[in-house]
Amino acid sequence: FNRRFDLQSMMPRFLIAAANTPPMPGRLLKLAEAYG
Repeated sequence: FNRRFDLQSMMPRFLIAAANTPPMPGRLLKLAEAYG
């Protein structure tokens, strides 16, 4: 089942995922920026 075109129904899921995701340490973000 593909829901990627129904953005309206995905927004609550995005908000829940964002609230439950732990913050990433700054040094890992800098490492990712340097790599990519």
